Amino acid sequence: MNRSKALSKFQLDPDRPIITIIGGSQGSLFINSMVSESLDYLAGKLNIQFIWQTGPTHFDDLQHFESKYSSISLHPFIDHMDSGYAAADLVISRAGAIALSEIAYCGKPSLLIPFPGAAADHQTKNARSLEKAGAAIVLSENKLTRERFIHEVEQLLSDREKLVEMENAARSVSTLDAADTIVDNILELVSQ
Repeated sequence: MNRSKALSKFQLDPDRPIITIIGGSQGSLFINSMVSESLDYLAGKLNIQFIWQTGPTHFDDLQHFESKYSSISLHPFIDHMDSGYAAADLVISRAGAIALSEIAYCGKPSLLIPFPGAAADHQTKNARSLEKAGAAIVLSENKLTRERFIHEVEQLLSDREKLVEMENAARSVSTLDAADTIVDNILELVSQ
């Protein structure tokens, strides 16, 4: 999906920054809380718009933010994530393998907050790979404060050059023809 269609779908202003928030398919209580605590500054003073996937269990508790801020498009789950990525200037997400592959494929700069309870801390390892490539900034949940969160968001959105560098880095780590490569490898194995 292209950006203008995505902006229309979510009824967002193309002249204001947009953050897409993903806490995984079930949502993230920590990310939802961090964003909730920061909205007065981010949506109010900085005039940022949000596409926010809360997760189904958190949606009802957060729905009041849509009436408080016209700049928030709140969803328990986003069926067509391509639109959420297409509209975003920045993605805030957990660091599951699928989410990171989507973020990289779409070429989106990201703030990643790995789930600390993931088996073998694999989300941190996933996130660090994008950070090492220059595509993401990793924020550790157990050290993250509201002030640091706001600072990182504000710094990134105020530096268009940095965002473009991160977009390019994200695209560089994505394997755009992965399906073709897998098929080629299977055909090669079968023909042996």
